[in-house]
This record gives sequence, C-alpha cells and structure tokens, in this order.
Amino acid sequence: MKTVIFDENEIIRIGLLTIFNHNSDMIVIDAFGKFDDFLSFVSHNNVELIFADFFQYKNFNFDFLKKIKSRNKETKIVVFTNVLDKTKIFSAIKAGVDGYVHKNSTKDEIFKAVDVLKKNEQYFSENVSDIILKTYLTGLKQGEEISEKKPRDLTKREIQILKLVCQGLTNQQIADGLYISIRTVETHKTNIMQKLKLQTTADLIKFAFQNGYITM
Repeated sequence: MKTVIFDENEIIRIGLLTIFNHNSDMIVIDAFGKFDDFLSFVSHNNVELIFADFFQYKNFNFDFLKKIKSRNKETKIVVFTNVLDKTKIFSAIKAGVDGYVHKNSTKDEIFKAVDVLKKNEQYFSENVSDIILKTYLTGLKQGEEISEKKPRDLTKREIQILKLVCQGLTNQQIADGLYISIRTVETHKTNIMQKLKLQTTADLIKFAFQNGYITM
C-alpha cells in the first residue's frame, strides 16, 4: 500500500516510518510535518493509505476527507490521534474514514489495523469503539427512536454474521469460524447492508443494539 503520513511531531513521524518500513506490503511515499504540504500532495497524487493526525491543524475541516474520498474511493484514511472527543469521532466516521486509531496503540495493533484495511473493512481502536457503543446506548436510554427496519428481513445466517461483525471479528475470522469462504462472508455483509440501507459498520452496530441482537 502506497502510504502517506502527516503528523506535526517528528518523533511520531519517525516512529510510524520505522513501523511501516517493517511491513513488506507497505511503501511510505512521504511523511509530512506541515499540513499545507500534506494537503497539496494528497490533492494531486493518488495514494492508497493516509495515516494522519488531522486535528493538529487548527483550520481542519471534515469536508477535506470527503473530497479525498470523492476523488478516489479506494484511498484508505486513518485518523491517528490522541483526540477521543465523540463529536469528532462521529464526524470523522460520517466523512468516510476507514479507521480511527489512538496514539497509545502498540506496533502490533497498528499492523492489525493495516491488515483489516487491506480487506476493505474499518478499524477502530478499542477505546474508540467503546465511545461509539456507549454513545449509542446513551441515546437509546434517552429515548432515541428505535429503528423501523424489520429484523425479519434478515436470514438466520445473516443475523449470525451480523452478531459476529458487531463483536469485532474480521471477515477472515468469521469465515474460519463458520467454515465458509471469505467471499461468502463478504456477500452476506453486502446483502445485510443493502437490506437495512446502512452505509457504515457504525450504523450496523447501532442497528444491532436497537433491535436487540447485541447487548452491553
């Protein structure tokens, strides 16, 4: 994956470069410390993976992420930050990011995130996932409207896969556990999203909570 890094902290940039250089499937094209330089590069070049702490730039606008996605839907965008503000997390998800990784993550977790992204799945650090789920639960307790989508529209297999996705399992882990091919899992997930008219994994988790498929 052709990768570009943005972080104002030189130590962070060096750390990510060191980690990524140990992954033979990745090529770091450049690492930027100035947002304007980073913005100019990704606006004029196709990259496969962006690892960036966007919130360091005081004038950052989420429309920037949408523009990257509209220009090349195949580009994977990961927010790599210490910021755990739920408003920014959800704004990033709505803007189309593929991952949100906290800077206290280990090298192994960063590698795991990259592996998940390669499979066209989203990756969120555990503390970020906790915020997403707790926010939805709070909304439910405060009387948030229950989804009008009909659970009976899903087959038994689709419900089974829905639950496994919400447990954080990857497509490969689901395939291995159910003794089916990864392509079959991907087909089921696509059918689930289409039936429920959902766009993101976060939307899928919300639906699962609202309809009693998973609890906390």
